[in-house]
Formats: sequence, C-alpha cells, structure tokens
Amino acid sequence: MSWAIFSDVHGNLEALEAVAEDFGRRGITRAFFIGDAVGYGPSPNECLKMIAELTTVRLMGNHDHAVLQENGPEEFNKHAQAAIRWTRTALNAEARQILHSFTMSQTVGQHHLVHASPLRPQHWDYILDQLTALAALKNFSEWVCFVGHTHQPRIFQEAKDSPCSELPAADLHIKDDARYIINVGSVGQPRDGDPRACYAVYDPERQQLTYARVPYDIEKTQDKMRAVGLPEFLIDRLETGH
Repeated sequence: MSWAIFSDVHGNLEALEAVAEDFGRRGITRAFFIGDAVGYGPSPNECLKMIAELTTVRLMGNHDHAVLQENGPEEFNKHAQAAIRWTRTALNAEARQILHSFTMSQTVGQHHLVHASPLRPQHWDYILDQLTALAALKNFSEWVCFVGHTHQPRIFQEAKDSPCSELPAADLHIKDDARYIINVGSVGQPRDGDPRACYAVYDPERQQLTYARVPYDIEKTQDKMRAVGLPEFLIDRLETGH
C-alpha cells in the first residue's frame, strides 16, 4: 500500500501531470490533495479537474479560499493578488464547483490532513520552526499530521519524554512512540531551492515516508503564464525553486 500526499499545485498543469505519471510508476494506491490547487499558475481549470480525478481527499488552501471570495485578499503580496484576480476570471463552472467541494481538514485513521496548521486551519498559519510546530502538535490527537502551505518539505518530531525537534526532510521511518508534523512540499511551485515538483509517498503499513522529486517542463508552464499575462516575478521563480 502506498499513498501519495501532495499540495500546492497552484495551477501548474505540467508539474501535476508529471507527478501523476510518477504515481503510476510507484504503484500509488490512494492520493490525498491537501490544498492550493490554484493561484500563481496558468491552468486552474485543468488542474482542478485532474485533482478531482486523482484523489479521494481534497482540502482547501488559502489561495483556493481567496479565489472563491469577491475581493482581496489584502494580506497577499501584489504578485499573488494579481494571480488571484486572473484566476477568478479564468475559472469555469465545473472547476468552481470542484473548488467549492474542498474541505478544511480530514482525518484518515491516525493521520490528520490540513493545508496550513491544525492550530487554526482557516487562519493559514505557517509551521516554520520548532516553536510553531510545538503549538500545532497540541491541536491534533493523531499520530501524524500532513501539511503543505510553506512549499518546503519539512519534518518535525515530538518523541516521548523529549522536546519537539526538526528532522532532515528525507526518507523516514515513523516511530510508534513519537508524533509528527510532515510538510509534503509543493508540486507546482517548490521553494526549497529545488525546482522539481515535490510530494510525499507514504506506506501506512510499513510506516515509511519518502519524498519524491519529479522534473517537468518548466519552460512550457512559463510560456503559458506569459501568454495570459501573469506577473514576471512568478514566472521567473519557477526555474529557481525559490
């Protein structure tokens, strides 16, 4: 049994297609999407349709939520706001219906799924360090919490009788006597210095986590972004992974 847990597609169809092909190569049996299907990228309708076909769990991200509002969001930077405004005009009725079906969080056995943080899901808090991870650990009771939102793969562990610590974002065996927050990285816009699409492969029976990195046609996505007038800043950052 292998699960794919992925996040932050952000309208990047080429990255999502490459990841879906990788699902097939790895024999993925179930896929979970944990937020931000849209925003930044040029293919929101296609990505939403594909996510609906691939997954059994689909969560709301802050960009997804913003697109469904009439105005704002003021808290986004000017480039993200421009992408949100464009996405609102680009969404078709089918895609909008799919987006409305997304939920804020989900629990699957001993695994909690949320886009940003279990502390206050709709406030879109960032888990960036041991302090924010410790606060988040107090707000779910399951063994493992999978998150996205920061676009950076990260692992925080709270072991019995030891403080919360950050582990390397690498292959990991999930211990019975510890609890975890695992950031699965970003499919459509990684920000850890590696521009390849990123997602997590998890075997719940063997309790084994692996990060998958998948190359895709970045230039094709960039060309599509330019064609619809998305900000050059968003276009350029795809090739650097920052």
